[in-house]
Amino acid sequence: MAIYHLNTHTIGRAAGHSAVAAAAYRSASSLVDERTGEAFDFTRKGGVLSAEIVAPAGVPVPERAALWNAAEAAEKRKDARVAREWRAALPHELDEAGRRELATRMGQAIADRYGVAVDVCIHAPDREGDDRNFHVHMLATTRTIGADGTLGAKAVIELANKDRQKAGIPGTSQGDITDIRREWAGLANEALERAGISARIDHRSYADQGVELTPTRHIGSDAVAMERRGLDADRIDIHNADRQEQARQIAERPEIILDKITATQAVFTRRDIAAELNRYIDDAGQFQGLLAKLENSPLLVEMEPANGRDPAKFSTREMIDTERGMVESAQRLARTGRHGVSGPITNAAIDGAGTLSAEQQNAIRHVLNPGSLAVVIGDAGTGKSFSMKIAREAWQAQGFNVRGAALAGKAADELQAGSGIESRTLASLEFAWKNGKDKLTSRDVLVIDEAGMIGSRQLGRVLKAAEQAGAKVVLLGDDKQLAAIEAGAAFRGVVQHVGAAEITEVRRQKEAWARAAGQELARGSVADGLAAYAERGHVQIHGSREAARDALAASYVGDKGKGSQIILAHSNADVQALNQAVRDARKERGELAGSARFVTERGGREFAAGDRIVFLKNDRDLGVKNGTLGTVERAEDGSLAVRLDSGEARQVQASQYAAVDHGYAVTIHKAQGVTVDRAYLLATPGMDRSLAYVGMTRHREAATLFAGADDFTDRRAGRLVDHGAAPYENKPENRQSYFATLENDKGERHTIWGVDLERAIAVSGAQRGDRIGLEHGGSETVRLPDGATAERNTWHVRGAADLAAGKLARVLGRERPKESTLDFADRRGFDGENVMRRWLERGRAKVAELAGKMQRAMRRSLERHGRPDLMPATDIAGTPTVQRPQQIEQPAAPQRPPAERQAPDPWPGSAPAWSGPRRPAAAWRWTWRRHSLPSPRSSRRPGKTPAPFGRDHAGRPAAGLCGPGAAVPGQGRAGAPGGRPGQRARPQAGRDVRQARGRPVQGAGREAAGGLCGLHRPQPERLARAAGRAARAHRAVQRHAEGAPGGRAGQDAARACRQLCTRPEGDRAQPAAAARTGTRQRRFEPMTRRFQPTRSTHHEHRTDERRAGPGLRQADRAGAAAARGERP
Repeated sequence: MAIYHLNTHTIGRAAGHSAVAAAAYRSASSLVDERTGEAFDFTRKGGVLSAEIVAPAGVPVPERAALWNAAEAAEKRKDARVAREWRAALPHELDEAGRRELATRMGQAIADRYGVAVDVCIHAPDREGDDRNFHVHMLATTRTIGADGTLGAKAVIELANKDRQKAGIPGTSQGDITDIRREWAGLANEALERAGISARIDHRSYADQGVELTPTRHIGSDAVAMERRGLDADRIDIHNADRQEQARQIAERPEIILDKITATQAVFTRRDIAAELNRYIDDAGQFQGLLAKLENSPLLVEMEPANGRDPAKFSTREMIDTERGMVESAQRLARTGRHGVSGPITNAAIDGAGTLSAEQQNAIRHVLNPGSLAVVIGDAGTGKSFSMKIAREAWQAQGFNVRGAALAGKAADELQAGSGIESRTLASLEFAWKNGKDKLTSRDVLVIDEAGMIGSRQLGRVLKAAEQAGAKVVLLGDDKQLAAIEAGAAFRGVVQHVGAAEITEVRRQKEAWARAAGQELARGSVADGLAAYAERGHVQIHGSREAARDALAASYVGDKGKGSQIILAHSNADVQALNQAVRDARKERGELAGSARFVTERGGREFAAGDRIVFLKNDRDLGVKNGTLGTVERAEDGSLAVRLDSGEARQVQASQYAAVDHGYAVTIHKAQGVTVDRAYLLATPGMDRSLAYVGMTRHREAATLFAGADDFTDRRAGRLVDHGAAPYENKPENRQSYFATLENDKGERHTIWGVDLERAIAVSGAQRGDRIGLEHGGSETVRLPDGATAERNTWHVRGAADLAAGKLARVLGRERPKESTLDFADRRGFDGENVMRRWLERGRAKVAELAGKMQRAMRRSLERHGRPDLMPATDIAGTPTVQRPQQIEQPAAPQRPPAERQAPDPWPGSAPAWSGPRRPAAAWRWTWRRHSLPSPRSSRRPGKTPAPFGRDHAGRPAAGLCGPGAAVPGQGRAGAPGGRPGQRARPQAGRDVRQARGRPVQGAGREAAGGLCGLHRPQPERLARAAGRAARAHRAVQRHAEGAPGGRAGQDAARACRQLCTRPEGDRAQPAAAARTGTRQRRFEPMTRRFQPTRSTHHEHRTDERRAGPGLRQADRAGAAAARGERP
């Protein structure tokens, strides 16, 4: 696992050190200190892999002995600092060439930043130390070096803070060191990404990362050597103590590791956990123990199990709650209608806008609706900002205050320029809210551009603030462009749950072919999109990245005056190199004169009138944002007069604001949302589809892509140096084969062996010195002279540029979407309501199938007994109907008034009205039940055996199966001998009745079995068997549930049950009041984790529940477990 380590210290005479001696030791060379006459010979020192000197751009590279003797001669004081050393740990995952390139680029960055010479020496790990400890020593002069090789004034980083203040130089030395640390992390991560390695390093301290870990002291090779020789090395003891402290902290709070991962990843794998843990734990046993503890942490949630091809995926409860809360806020805002614009104002705004596409008109009407959240998806260049200009006019006409925001300052500027909405960065907006300023109100409309770049946590905070204030939020974005740097895919999640208006008609590009190519890039057809540009000469592949940069700079300068321009690159290092290349080209043409030195936070820079400049930090007093571009009109030492692209003038003083740099080139992330006439893109291996899409859609007139063939070819491409027949791998004992030796632009040679190479080279006609590429065409079956067959590799000779173009399209076509916990909501139960809806539908289908069998059995039983008229007129799979009961004469009984007989209907019209004649002997009333009919009334006293069916209740209408919400007549207590009007009744005894009877739901499992109604049959023993089958069916449904979602999801599951069971498809909602029975009833409290028992009517409820059968008791327990958030 790559680790981050970079430190710096000075080499001074006060400690008796010599810059000449330090350079000789680090480069394993022999040098003589001319000041003292002392010779230092370290030529026999091993482990030095490379040593080279780099100088600022435009300065000849000095010889080592001359450089360091000049550094010694330039200092007169006895305590002078003669050199500064930067030491960094190189990622061991890189190969030797990758480590060397990374170290050289870092040395060059230091040289360019401070104008010093840097001696870059790479050392191998100590033979008896950690074999991953590749490191680089970068020995820099403390004085700037001129074009003639002489050393001048002290570098900025060497000045004391008080001297910097006197000279008007902003910042501090510690700030410079922090910038260098950030630069090293960026270069190292880019190198790892280019090499296809997933490991990354982070320059921030644990405190800055929000990680509660004690930092360790890095152990260098010197301390390891001291320990090996038995000398005292206190740092090793301190380091080991720190490691133990880290292990203790991680063991106590495993969420430290999980929080660190979820800062940038909402979903991760076991490998990610192990890799992050490996950064802090070296001991194998301790590592395995802590990894097991992390894997079993209650904070860890498995989102998707391993499937044999992909590993299991995990997240944390905190991340799930964060993204779920964000979506819930979005849904509540979308349902809240407070910000509608009247029809006349809307129509007037659209009619006065001129030519709007149908998609733009639809998007405008969508955002002007009353909902407090609206989302618009628009491809690059579809006119989202212009549409918001029309919407702004309508909102303001309605009396609303419109505010704008974006993640990046440049995107906020573009939103303000295109729509007229005053905009700022989200970070500054949140900072103001935190300090009680600029808070949202119910009359505010907040328009957020480039919402796809916002992380879930930040968008959740913004939506929550808007919800609390009663404000409206409008999100503009494109999920195909750059994803959020922070964890989550917030924009995509909101779109999936709330919906969005979409604009696809591109209007930015003037040429129709360019608009079509941009749509191909948006759809992911990168090869087709680039092919359209290549046919018109807008894809240029050069021999190396350096050559591509030079060609890009020449093209940029050549197109000067043809409209607005911008250069785009993926990494900061390439941006800096491109800026320098353009300035050099402009100097050669005489376009830059009278340069002045301006000390920026990134080091000294030369600015001249006409230079492009970019602002790198938000400053409300100066009126600039991170990414704001402008042109220098006048340059003086420490002072710049700048004309922003918006037309406003700014005066910049180095003592007040130093976060500037040359602005010819910017990173692609800073350019999202930018529109220019001409764009120039440098393609590098670390890019993907979204970066290519953004980079190639910023232009109106033209966009050109430049790439280096060395970045997109392997050792099978280069200049053909030699080819012919020889023993395989040049070993005499091997059989004859054919070889081709290729040399790349770095001078590295690679030999490829293959019998078919002779044919391929002959067919192509390639000659020595030609640039070619060898493409492996697979294998073919050939017949040997002895008649046997064998497989032989086939080769094809292609042009090096063609090979590079093919790999370029494949690399830029890679799709690496960010995963979110919302992507797994449906399959893992985090979207409780939807999951339970589908689960209950499956359960109902199983219960309905079994209920059909029961109905058929009951029909046969009734027919055998000559009572088919008792068959219920209701089908479990259909719409319940009400059957008029037969009128059988019984002794008259006192009747209640109609007001007492008729139960109130909370939802009038939701059930058929009873219009049949009332029985003189009984009072009928409507009883609402979820899934079951009311129990028959009985005249028995508690504890007495009930009368057989048909004896006391002859002529009672048949009780059958009913669908959810059916309204059925039930017999009152008054119809029985000795009954009183309105008296509560007791349940009919009998195991079959109690086991099959539906009851008020307790949980999700009970709800699925609730499709079985209270049954009263003439054959109890036969129906008891049917009821047992129903209970078994319920248990089968319960087993299919795979565990009830816990916590908040369990509440949603129960709420879904309540809604589904009382709101059948196509019917109006039915109330779920409990039946008037003597069984224990439970009321459901929404959004709570527990079902509260109500007071029972009499003591028989416990006996009745115990005898209810195993099926429903198990359902009770499962439902209660689901409500508590436990697995049943």
